[in-house]
Amino acid sequence: MANGSAWHDRLPNKLFDKTEPDGFAPASQIVDYLVEYAEELDAPPLPPGALPFKREIA
Repeated sequence: MANGSAWHDRLPNKLFDKTEPDGFAPASQIVDYLVEYAEELDAPPLPPGALPFKREIA
């Protein structure tokens, strides 16, 4: 997902349309896309410490 142009970046039932098809999305767009996908699936939150980084919510 983060290692190629946007035309092939997508998850089931969710297009990645925030970047031109031949463009490369910045990390922040990819993170936002994954968060939106998890919210749409109503995925349970990860347990504390599951990720080695912290995302600030605006």
